[in-house]
This record gives sequence, C-alpha cells and structure tokens, in this order.
Amino acid sequence: MATKPGSLLKKHIPIQTRSWDITKPGFLEMDLVAHCGESLSGDFINTLQVVDILTIWTERKAVMGKSQGVVFPGILDIEKKLPFPALGYDSDNGSELINEQLWKYCQSRGIAFTRSRPYMKKDNAHIEQKNWPLVRKILGYGRFDTLHQLMLINDLYDNELRLYLNFFQPSQKLAAKERFGAKVRRRYNGAKTPYQRVMECPEVAENKKAELRALYETLDPVKLKRRIDEKIKIIISLVR
Repeated sequence: MATKPGSLLKKHIPIQTRSWDITKPGFLEMDLVAHCGESLSGDFINTLQVVDILTIWTERKAVMGKSQGVVFPGILDIEKKLPFPALGYDSDNGSELINEQLWKYCQSRGIAFTRSRPYMKKDNAHIEQKNWPLVRKILGYGRFDTLHQLMLINDLYDNELRLYLNFFQPSQKLAAKERFGAKVRRRYNGAKTPYQRVMECPEVAENKKAELRALYETLDPVKLKRRIDEKIKIIISLVR
C-alpha cells in the first residue's frame, strides 16, 4: 500500500458508512493515487481526486509527495473549480488526508468531515470507482517524480481533461438495490454527464449555471479529446 493509516485526529473524525443527504451537491469523496512506479522510496507525484456524490462531478490535482503541506492546498485548489460549495469531505484513513489543516478548515467552515472504516474500500465506493478510469487508465502505473512532470500533469488536469470528463462523459447512477434471497438486483438511472446533473440541480446557483452554459457552448469534444491524447503521449514518454 502507498499510504499508512493516520492516527492524529481519528478520534475527532466520525466514521461514515452510509451516504450523506445526497439531495444536495457538495458532498465529496476524496482519495490519493500514487504514481510511484515499483518503488515507494523518495518523493513522487500523487493525484488527489475528488468526486461529488450527487452529480458525479470530478476534479483532480497532482501534488508532489503526500504531506498535508501539499495535499491541503490541493484540496483548496479543487474547491475553486467546483460549480458548488463543498459541504462535506469523506476520505479513507490515510494520514495525508486525515490531517490537522483540513480538519481545522472544515471546522471553521461548517463542512462535514468523515472517514471510512479501515480497509473497507466499499465505504468510499464512488471515488474508488473513479480512480481506475480517470487516473490509472490515463497515466498508467509508471513513476512520475519531477517538477516538470508535475507541471504537465496539472496542465492536463486543469484544462482539457476536466472539461471533457465533466461536460461530455455520461455515466449511470445507482437508483435502487433490491434483494431477492441471496441475489441483489441493481437498478440504474439513465446515463447523464456531470454537467447535465449540475444543470438539473435546483441547489446550484443560477449564475453558476449561466457560466457553465456559456462555457459549454464554446467546447468541442473532438478537439478536447485530440488535445488530451497529445498531452498524455508527452507525459507518458517521460515515465521513469
């Protein structure tokens, strides 16, 4: 494992096993994905990824290392890109996310801060499902550990990738689960993009919707995908 359970503030942070009130956007699951290659030694780049439970809106930030001194600013940077305010954070038990800076910040802003049960990935199912298609499938398992690589990855995350994924990539959401004896039947809602879910959400401010609508009208998914592929090719060529 690339992270070790943190113990500094666990007694202050409640365990969350059920979903929040997901009639509102802003309740977020977060995780770190390590780009360490075959060795955990030294400093290497990690992708901090966040997913909103209601709208499936996702954001990413690459950080060097996993100290609270780089992870917390990464969280603040992600917050600025969200089309709604953060109302709650849920993480695993890694000390890079269970840290004093984030806890004090959430306390001061009235933001819920919860954690999963140790070694129970299903407690963070939303973010765990996104780590493979939105990080690993894109950047692979190679090692990234230079500031130049950090700059290139964040250039991809902050621009074309976030636009393409949030505005043009639809996904289904689980609507209900029904148990029939030992079998569980899952029903899903129709596939929608995060952008569509945000626009349909009455909790999102109308001025923010107008900004998103104006941005959407300027985007070309074909050009975005082409540019994404070009940037990924450059980044992968630098794998150590």
